[in-house]
Amino acid sequence: MRGPGVPPPGIRMPVGPRFAALRGAMEKTKPVLYDPAKELVEIASAFRHLRGDSRRERDKGTTRRHQHSRMEELERRFETVLSRWIPDAGIRDRWRAHLHEGADAPEAPGAPRVLLFKGRAEAGPTVAVYANPDGTEEILVDGRPATRPYGRVELDDRPRPLHVFGRDFTECCDAPAAALDALRAFVAAPSGPPPWAFARALLDDGLIDRDFSLTARGRRLLARG
Repeated sequence: MRGPGVPPPGIRMPVGPRFAALRGAMEKTKPVLYDPAKELVEIASAFRHLRGDSRRERDKGTTRRHQHSRMEELERRFETVLSRWIPDAGIRDRWRAHLHEGADAPEAPGAPRVLLFKGRAEAGPTVAVYANPDGTEEILVDGRPATRPYGRVELDDRPRPLHVFGRDFTECCDAPAAALDALRAFVAAPSGPPPWAFARALLDDGLIDRDFSLTARGRRLLARG
């Protein structure tokens, strides 16, 4: 059941002038969309191209050694992306088959987008604000696009409720508690390696970027405690 002032779900509408504050906040935080599947496809393409050149190369000297060295570098990079961003072992094996055997790449879940905010109203709906690959923003109400987004939307580093649709939404996250604890520990003592085991969950929840740096959303949630 929708709370008062929350529009019914429907088709997606472009964000209008009333959301200038949201766009301004996005310019400051500069969310970067990262698609591990796209990077894996690009690495595999470069790897297979080099392998083809190497097989056609008659000279077994410097040129072929350079090609093999570059192929090994690409394979290491491929494995790094797999280990950090693809948690399912079966899907990792399918990606390796794509690299070495030219098998089809595993189907991606869709175009990536950055979660800028997710919050719940008291005894009411959940609101999520996303940055899309095409540069637009999208607001979802209970997982479905809002038909008429309205009100003043502000996003920055300060941990506070988001007031939109005439209601206050308290920010929340879906990442496991263990992932949040590991992120807090890393931020407090960043001299060690990042907790890559939780990278995908933290990335999908909008808390980190591909370099394991905190996003504005990540800073807000950690500051809240």
